[in-house]
Amino acid sequence: MNKQWTNKKGLKLFLAIFILATALDLVSAKLFYNKIQSFINNQPKEVKADAGIIFFGDATLDGKHLGEDSKNRAITAMNLYDKGRIKTIICVGGNSREIIAKPKNLMRNYLVSRGIAPESIIYDSVSFNTITNWEAAERIIAENNFSKVILISAPLHIYRIAHTLNFDEINVGFASYKYNPKSIGDYFILLKDIHHEWISLTLNKVLNDKLRNRIVFYVRDIKHKIKMLFMDE
Repeated sequence: MNKQWTNKKGLKLFLAIFILATALDLVSAKLFYNKIQSFINNQPKEVKADAGIIFFGDATLDGKHLGEDSKNRAITAMNLYDKGRIKTIICVGGNSREIIAKPKNLMRNYLVSRGIAPESIIYDSVSFNTITNWEAAERIIAENNFSKVILISAPLHIYRIAHTLNFDEINVGFASYKYNPKSIGDYFILLKDIHHEWISLTLNKVLNDKLRNRIVFYVRDIKHKIKMLFMDE
């Protein structure tokens, strides 16, 4: 009887801790989300720049199409271009092992298909994460003598970019789109992405670039092998 009572008491304590931890996590995620939305909303709306830099997001596994996140990043850049706020669009990233077939200039091709002049696009498809994306962007900025650029990515990612990268003397602005979750699944994905950003922000603080890049490549390699396993089945 005492053992049964102890088990019930332990279960109740576990449930109480779990519920409290979940509530704190959700509140923290909401506050973080609001902070990011405020950061994006406070960006100047009329500032012009030499170029907009799109950080690659996602693509289909076959490498033939952009994912929804990458499309939203591209559309954000196109809006800036159409409004005359940027003259050139720089595409960086896309070299991810999570995509089974490597996308060949996928972001550039999408922009051209939407009416952006090819001569207005500069692209890199070798970099594979935020750090190497920015390194590629810096080279392009230097080669073209750009003095001001607007960095473009997903809301959560653009916040991390703004708070972790070293911009030296480059004048940068930031632009993004707005999340529009409509279902429980959408909110779950958003919550997952928020936790991903928390981990990334922490790693940026405690690890050097070289070690962090190795970890990112290793983790993505594992994810790639898992996806290949399911595809083989």
